[in-house]
Amino acid sequence: MAGNISSPIANWTLLDFDYDSDCTRAAGFWTSYYNNGWNAFVSLENFPYAQFIDFVQNAAPDPFANVSRGVIVDWIDNLNFTIKNGTNWPWQYHGGLVNCEPEVCYQLNWEGNPDLAGIGVLLSYAIEVVLATVFVFVLGPQYLHRLHESPSRTHRAKTPIWAAFQTSLGLFWDTALLFNLAVTVAALVAVAETRSMYINDFARMSSAVTWSAIALAWPLYRPTCHHRRARGFGLFIASALCAALMWCEWDNSPYGYANHEGSTFEWLCYQKHDGSTDMRITGETMGVIVVYLTGSMTSLYVALWLGLWALGVYYRLRPSTPSAVYQAPSPASSSSTQSPRKRWTRGILVMVWMVVAFTLMQLSLVAFIFKRAMTAVAAGPTFQGENRWGFGQVMSLAVWFPTAMDFLLIIRGNLRALKYRLPRGVDVMILDQSREAESKEGVTDSVEGFQFQQRGYGEQFRPPRAGGIG
Repeated sequence: MAGNISSPIANWTLLDFDYDSDCTRAAGFWTSYYNNGWNAFVSLENFPYAQFIDFVQNAAPDPFANVSRGVIVDWIDNLNFTIKNGTNWPWQYHGGLVNCEPEVCYQLNWEGNPDLAGIGVLLSYAIEVVLATVFVFVLGPQYLHRLHESPSRTHRAKTPIWAAFQTSLGLFWDTALLFNLAVTVAALVAVAETRSMYINDFARMSSAVTWSAIALAWPLYRPTCHHRRARGFGLFIASALCAALMWCEWDNSPYGYANHEGSTFEWLCYQKHDGSTDMRITGETMGVIVVYLTGSMTSLYVALWLGLWALGVYYRLRPSTPSAVYQAPSPASSSSTQSPRKRWTRGILVMVWMVVAFTLMQLSLVAFIFKRAMTAVAAGPTFQGENRWGFGQVMSLAVWFPTAMDFLLIIRGNLRALKYRLPRGVDVMILDQSREAESKEGVTDSVEGFQFQQRGYGEQFRPPRAGGIG
C-alpha cells in the first residue's frame, strides 16, 4: 500500500493509491481518461469523474476509502489545475501506471492497421522474399560463373529447369517493381497525413522488404531484360522513394506525433515516454517468435532445395537426348574486351550488392514479423484486428498470382517436354527473358511444340512424329 495514510487527501498524488488491489478498475479509469480528456489536455468538461471516483473508492487507503464524492471531485479538479500549469505533469498521472499499464493497453481496444500489417500483407511479403531467395540461390551461381567465361561460349544447361527459372525471373521482377512503387507511395502518403509512430515504423519496413527484393534480383535480370534503360529508371525511382521514406522522420519525441485514432495506444503502449519502444514482450514470447520464424523459413527453403535435387536426379537418370542448348547472354558480353581483373572486380561488386540486399530483405521481414507480434502482445490476448481477412488482404496476395502460375506452368512444361526426344539436328535456344525462342536446322511442328512448352504457356504438348525421332 503506497503513500502516507495520515496525510490529508488534498496532499495526495496518484502515486498514493494501491494499484495492485484492482488493476481492472484502474485501467477503466485510465482508458476513459485518455479517450475523453487526452485531446483536450485534461479538459474538465471531458474528465471521466464517474470512473475515477469508482477507482478512488476501491484503491484508496482504508482511512480514506469512504471519502465523499464531492471531496474527490474537488481534489481531482485541484490536481488537474496543478497539472495544467506545468507542475509534475509526467508523474502525477503517468507514474501510477507502472503496475497497471498492461491492463490499460488491453482496454484501449487497439485495432491496428490491416492495410500496413495485416495477415494478407505479411504473407505477400513472405512470398516475395521466398521467390527472390529461390531465384538467387538457383541463378546466382550460374550468373557468377558466366561472368568470368568467354562471351562467345555457348552455355549448356544441365537441365531445362535452369532455363525455366531464368524465363520466370522477368515476370517476377516487373511485378515486384510495381508492387514496391505502390507500397512506397502509399506509405509516404500515410506517414505524411497521420504522423504516427506505428505507421512510420511499418511503412519503412514494408518499403525495405519490397525494395531489397528487386535490388537483389536486378543483377540477375539486367543482362537479359528488354528495355533495360526503362527498367533501370524504374529501379532508380523506387530507390529514391524508398530513401525519402527512410529519412522521413517527423519528430523523434513521443510528443511530436499528432493526435489521431489510436494515438493513445501508441503513446502509452507502443513506445515509452522517452521515445524508445516499450512492447513489454517476455523472453519466452521472443523465443517462440524466433523459433517459429527460423523454423518456418528454414523448412521452406529446405523443401525447395530437396525438390530441385529430386528433379536433378530425375533428369540425370533419364536416357540421353539430343542436346538442348540454353543460350543465355553472358554478363561479360557487353564488355568482352575487359581484362580478367576488371571482370573479377565487377563480380565482387555484384556479390557485395547481392549480399547487402539479401541481408536487408531478410532482416526487414524478420523485424516486420517480430514487431507485429510484439504489438499484438501489447494489445492483449483478444487482439484480432490485423489477423482478419478483408478485400485488401486478398488483393495483396493476388499480386503474386501471375508470377506463381508462370512459375508452375514453366516447370510443368519442361517436365512434360523431357518425356520425348528432340528431333535430330535441332538446337533450341532461349535468347532472352521475353520468352522468344528460335530453332536452327529443321523447324518442324514437333519443335514448335517443344518451344511452346519451354516458354511455359503450353496447354497441350504435341509429341514429335515417329519419323522425326533420332
